[in-house]
Amino acid sequence: LKRARELFAPAESDSECEQLPTPPPGFQECTHEGYLYNPTKNIFFEQTTGRTCWLDTVSGAFHDHHLGEMMGLSFIAAASTRLDSSAGGKPQPKATTQQTPKHVVIPDLHR
Repeated sequence: LKRARELFAPAESDSECEQLPTPPPGFQECTHEGYLYNPTKNIFFEQTTGRTCWLDTVSGAFHDHHLGEMMGLSFIAAASTRLDSSAGGKPQPKATTQQTPKHVVIPDLHR
């Protein structure tokens, strides 16, 4: 009779595993009990509830992680320059035309 109860009674560990939500890919064990950690996204997965959260290192509290809304955004920029000195509509002779500006890089400027 005892053997029959062991065989047919649901095990406590099996029922707990079935109720736990499955973590998304990329989460692994961490030092916080009951949480899994995703190092690439720096977020935690609470194993009992299935919520994703982030850790506030100052207070030590976990806060809900919310996914932002993807919005279509575009940015167009343009610039132009005038290489001759004919600003203001006064054309200058070719001899006074300025050279193309040169870029100078000083890598040791911070020393």
